Amino acid sequence: MAPRSGVLIPLYIYPVRGAWDPLYAVIQSHPSLDFTIVINPASGPGAAPLPDANYTREIPRLNSYSNVRTVGYVAIDYGRRSIDAAYSDIAQYATWSQKNPKLAMQGIFLDESPQLADDHNTTFLADVKSRIRSTNGLASGSIGMFMNPGSIPESRILGTTDRTVVFEEQYQTYINRQAAKSLAALPDREMLVCLMHSIPSSMEMPQLKTLVAELRELAGSLFLTDLSENYYNRFSPRFKDFIDAMI
Repeated sequence: MAPRSGVLIPLYIYPVRGAWDPLYAVIQSHPSLDFTIVINPASGPGAAPLPDANYTREIPRLNSYSNVRTVGYVAIDYGRRSIDAAYSDIAQYATWSQKNPKLAMQGIFLDESPQLADDHNTTFLADVKSRIRSTNGLASGSIGMFMNPGSIPESRILGTTDRTVVFEEQYQTYINRQAAKSLAALPDREMLVCLMHSIPSSMEMPQLKTLVAELRELAGSLFLTDLSENYYNRFSPRFKDFIDAMI
């Protein structure tokens, strides 16, 4: 059986009523796609025991879908942040489910993760992964650590996480750098993620499907948008087209 296609969406859109409706629409209409949704209330979980009422209303709705898993956002400043500070955020996400099981995160998304595999970085990531896996309160059965260095990290780091963002650039950069060649050389395609923005808004569906087919040979999970700024803070008018192109 072929692996299911994955979509990873860094969802930094504040959930006033109706704000996430485009997301719910594609989740419901594409049951064959697996959606990983990055939840980021305040560049992390925020200081309060629970996120505000808008998040506590909408996260359970996301978690009710069988093809969705939600993961909590934690920034680690390219390995410069202290392990205790990073773990404080992880533990904060875990407390959500202790107060309301429907708020459970099913993994952690480490943004601004390091690329260099020096002793500090490899030890840091191994420690974070160990703490994630041993933390009570994250949803059981699918706990994972996602890492976003934004480009291909050194191989010793690449193998430390469950999913790694190996491309986070605009479409033209992908073309100019012939990035497909570098990505094709990486192992474990299903563990890789590509985030691509600034796709030409004039690109028609046949060309978009060709691009997606190429990217699906390189990475197990994708995010695509034609927006060139604030692309994680709003949905493109073509959001559904990009999801449709993945099936």
